[in-house]
Amino acid sequence: MSRYLLTESASDDLREIAAYLAEQVGEETALRIEDGLFAKFASLAEYPGQGHSRADLTSLPLLFFSVDPYLIVYQSDASRVVIHAIFHGARDVKRHLKQRRV
Repeated sequence: MSRYLLTESASDDLREIAAYLAEQVGEETALRIEDGLFAKFASLAEYPGQGHSRADLTSLPLLFFSVDPYLIVYQSDASRVVIHAIFHGARDVKRHLKQRRV
């Protein structure tokens, strides 16, 4: 069985997304979207390799998977998937990746 791990910064991203959504559209919607993201993390762990690489954003072996409007940035190996970031698609992903040194 494959597993996934959220890095500390990805966990922070998720908390920020949930807090923002709860404030803007309500807790019920925030929880529904958060549950959808967790379901996608599990899917990425079950079937790693989903998404695509982005040489224009990073030379690292990261994959990018869109869950509109969010972008999940992850890496996989034989034993698990590591979620490095969850960004809103409107953010400057390249700049944020450099700041994090992912």
